[in-house]
Amino acid sequence: ALENWAKTKGLLKMNAQFISNVDPDDAAAVLRNIDVAHSLFILVSKSGTTLEPAVSFRIFRELLTKKYGADAGKHIFATTDAHRGVLKSLADAEGWTSFVVPDDVGGRFSVLSAVGLLPMAVAGIDVERVIDAAIAELRALDLRSPENPAWQYAAARQKLYSQGYSVEILASYEPSFRFMAEWWKQLYGESEGK
Repeated sequence: ALENWAKTKGLLKMNAQFISNVDPDDAAAVLRNIDVAHSLFILVSKSGTTLEPAVSFRIFRELLTKKYGADAGKHIFATTDAHRGVLKSLADAEGWTSFVVPDDVGGRFSVLSAVGLLPMAVAGIDVERVIDAAIAELRALDLRSPENPAWQYAAARQKLYSQGYSVEILASYEPSFRFMAEWWKQLYGESEGK
């Protein structure tokens, strides 16, 4: 449905830029690489109070308001809670197109909801293929056997921990893997209780 929506809006295969922190250099780099007149902004925050998207959004909303005035909202989309929160209230008041972060899906698992699928669809990624691959992987990782790679990882990690190795490092030097590595840091931190 998201892919079809993006097609009807003429939004497929856009040059996607992502900001997931409050670093002014990241925001400046995105600003150098976009044309506000041909851009849309998807704000993702279940509550609307998460610092990183809120700060970044203020920058881009100001640019849109300077460019379009009252029509700025036509370039803004919100992915947020279905019923409550600061962003939900703002999106309703401003008339922005909204998508829902499901109540029963934790943030670290939300990439296969509108949170991740909408930006993928807009970027021209085949979201059905992504979902099919995720389902296949879930089935593979549900194998109740020592052949399951998740079990193997857990066993190796437990063995090393029992031998005094309590620090784990995941490193990637491939620039195109940057956002996957950022997602992994968030997932790992949340899973371990930060």
